[in-house]
Amino acid sequence: MDLLKLIYKPINIWRNFLKANIYNNNLYRIIDVNKQDIYTLQCINTKSIFEATILEIIYNLNLLSGLSSTQSCYIGIEYSNYLKNHSDNQYNGYKNHSFEDINPGYQYKILYQDRDGNICYLDKYTNEVNIKGPHEIVLLDNIINKFNSLEAFYIGMCVGSKSRNKSTNIVKLNLKDKI
Repeated sequence: MDLLKLIYKPINIWRNFLKANIYNNNLYRIIDVNKQDIYTLQCINTKSIFEATILEIIYNLNLLSGLSSTQSCYIGIEYSNYLKNHSDNQYNGYKNHSFEDINPGYQYKILYQDRDGNICYLDKYTNEVNIKGPHEIVLLDNIINKFNSLEAFYIGMCVGSKSRNKSTNIVKLNLKDKI
């Protein structure tokens, strides 16, 4: 039995590596944000750029899921702040997107959020269940990058909804440095 595990482990690691690289769906990246909150995005591996507002990004599922997990998390934080600043009901119509495996190569999957605001997620490779606060997930690059873009957006919204804390401002600065 131990010999079988010894043989299977490198095969499983290689399979997971290939799966993550095949399903890596980063098609866009944010290259600039101006003072009017208009984002300049670039299509990866091309020179084409375009501009979009925060609402255009979040309502376009292909665009949101095409960003990296870190940048989707940043968009979630900014959208949460946007909702606070624009409290009129006209902008509160964000439709929840399903977190089903759009990009199945990612290692972590959100299971639920408890009453304290902590997020419970599953490590698909080890079947280990972890519970961490959204701030803690965002601050650790090796964790947030293992969620798909939509889940990272949701985690960013959770962090942004509590942006009155000083710790959230630190998170926002760290994510802006990565853009």
